[in-house]
Amino acid sequence: VAVLFNSSLPESKTIAEHYAKLRDVPENHLIGLPLSDGHTISRREFTATLEQPLAAELARRNLLDGKTATIRYLVLCWGVPIRVNKDDALNEEGRNLAPLALRRNEASVDSELAMLPQHGQSPKRFGIMTNPVFRQSDPKQISPANGVLMVARLDGPSARLAKLLVDRAVKAEKDGLWGRAYIDLRGISEGQLKVGDERLRKVAEIMRRSGFTTV
Repeated sequence: VAVLFNSSLPESKTIAEHYAKLRDVPENHLIGLPLSDGHTISRREFTATLEQPLAAELARRNLLDGKTATIRYLVLCWGVPIRVNKDDALNEEGRNLAPLALRRNEASVDSELAMLPQHGQSPKRFGIMTNPVFRQSDPKQISPANGVLMVARLDGPSARLAKLLVDRAVKAEKDGLWGRAYIDLRGISEGQLKVGDERLRKVAEIMRRSGFTTV
């Protein structure tokens, strides 16, 4: 695992170091980049200040170089932007031929970084992307060798709450997980969204059978 934090925000570094200490992550796997402190960044800023520098730093540390990697996960800490804004000035081959709804190029930072192993292949920024590990049942195959870096995030409304996620996860692993399950059903009985409601009902049944108070 590699851990990315916003070096412009001291709290972001604190969270990264706290996570690394509790999870025994080597210091060489902590990477700080000077990023803006907003939730949303432009496509140009994402490429110039986050994607390219991160790829270069991972390669320099022999953690990830294309599809050759010694890590499978990337943890983003509070303070790392979450959204990449759309860029109508970004002209890519084939974009003008795609259906209007598929010409969009805004994205989540997490999903863009999940494709970091494909960075050298210049993946397109619009339309539908093929998932190289779709329906893959072997967890070991979900790796940079197959074009995917698993991305997680330690985040929340505040740095304090984001840091608590680390402590609470460790506590749950030690003492066991307990609590209430809240399932948000819409009571849909027809149409395309009916399937989603039915799946949520099944989740509620599983939670009840597992002993969780389910609302």
